Amino acid sequence: MKKTIRTSKLFAICLSIVLLTPSTNFVAADRGVGKWKLNLTKSKYPANKPPTVRKVKWIAIANGNGVKFSSERLGMEGSIEYTASFDGKDYPVKWAAEYETVSLRQINANTVESTYKRNGQVVGISKRVVSTDGTELTITSTGPSAEGEVSDELLFDKE
Repeated sequence: MKKTIRTSKLFAICLSIVLLTPSTNFVAADRGVGKWKLNLTKSKYPANKPPTVRKVKWIAIANGNGVKFSSERLGMEGSIEYTASFDGKDYPVKWAAEYETVSLRQINANTVESTYKRNGQVVGISKRVVSTDGTELTITSTGPSAEGEVSDELLFDKE
């Protein structure tokens, strides 16, 4: 009888530790990690605003709760770069004229939502979704422009 009570107490303690551990430790693996190449023929964008990004790369950061991002752009100096966690906080972005910070929120292993800000104001939101077979990544973005709100849907193939 005493052994059963001790076992029950040990189980209760272990369960409490698991339940009280912050949920960020249980973030699903980000299936967007890797190298991706833009597929212009499958992408949708305004006729007067072709995308400058040609390749993108996400690398998982050490704690597994975020990514390091870089891109190759056509005819532009520097790669857009940032390192950010999936915690909704703002992180600085290098080489992006349109925005200064990004915040990330992981919806699930296939989906990450990004919010871009300039001078503290939201200037764009994007959602990147990896296909169920892991071969395509779609980034749907919206944001203001001189002509009003603009949106695009860029499709990337896994390299």
